[in-house]
Amino acid sequence: MIIKRSQNFWLAAFYLSKYGISTINNKCLPPVELKTKYWKNAYSLFFENLGDGRSIKAFENSLKNARDSFDSHLKDSNRIGWKSKSGNGSDLPDIALFVYNKYNELDRKFLWKQVKSLISGDLKLSISSSRSSNVALTQIKGRNPDWNREELILALDLYFNLEHGQMHKGNIEVIALSKLLRDLNTHEIVADPQKFRNPSGISRRLGNFKTMDSGYSGEGLTNSGKLAKEIWDEFVKDKRKLKLEAGLIRNTVLQLSNLEDKKEDLPIRADRLSFNYNYHKNLESNPLTIELKINETLNTRSGLECSICKFSFHEYYGEIGRGLIEIHFDKNLDTKNSYDRIDLDDFILVCGNCHKIIDKYYSAITSTDLKNLIKD
Repeated sequence: MIIKRSQNFWLAAFYLSKYGISTINNKCLPPVELKTKYWKNAYSLFFENLGDGRSIKAFENSLKNARDSFDSHLKDSNRIGWKSKSGNGSDLPDIALFVYNKYNELDRKFLWKQVKSLISGDLKLSISSSRSSNVALTQIKGRNPDWNREELILALDLYFNLEHGQMHKGNIEVIALSKLLRDLNTHEIVADPQKFRNPSGISRRLGNFKTMDSGYSGEGLTNSGKLAKEIWDEFVKDKRKLKLEAGLIRNTVLQLSNLEDKKEDLPIRADRLSFNYNYHKNLESNPLTIELKINETLNTRSGLECSICKFSFHEYYGEIGRGLIEIHFDKNLDTKNSYDRIDLDDFILVCGNCHKIIDKYYSAITSTDLKNLIKD
């Protein structure tokens, strides 16, 4: 049975085509308002209201094809779309042409308001649920997310700064850590915001560390989790390293509140204030890391050049350009255990131009993508 596409169906397709994000390596991401970089997730947002009896697979294919129908009619589209034999844009069905003529010149905010009404439920929850059944299950059960590495590092740093009798929910430093963890924004879904990393939860986590502490003679709290034990073992004999990493995380959070005035320097992504982006910027702006990376390079090579475009400040500007170079943290922070170990091999030398492009399209393109683009 053939299911006709409704006007709202074509409206969703038009929006996806018109406001998909073009990247310099000829990729296209879904519009930023949908808060996902995966087209499959973007399509699924509209399934409940626009499915009209289709299977999810048939719906996704139909919406994709409808989106592609508009591509050749939109000047700024990064995709070729459907074309006629003459090479022009393929003829649009009357209902699609009506949508195009009605919405093409309208304000984006107005169009988004219309499109948003076609998405069922909470946008963030819808995306996360379509991406991960485990996250959805956590939401249903009302469980808040497990503690991650950054949160545990901050908690352990506080543990070593307090007396055992001070680790209660009324302590001002416990309350301050609670606020900091709430501002950290490293979790997509928080099932119960009232209980999420509240002072009582912080106090319980400190109680978990008491169980691991051979210098504590009282009773701590069990069921601390595997990751908490790994964090304890990693830092219990290296509190200097713990202090440095905790400081880095705190600085990242502090910078988040000041980034709204610097949007031109931020990546073109829906989550442009993401923790990963700011964490990587902190790593590569550390003067000691820059010095160590440069010295490591000069131990094996006679000069410094951009690893992407091969530009050398010294060769171009002469002696006044000697030693000038930037470093880029080139490790993918979206993968599991990506924060566990960071060393100099995770950094590459880059010129300012290449660095700015990679940061602007952070996570959408990599240094390898940019290098291949230059070769082409």
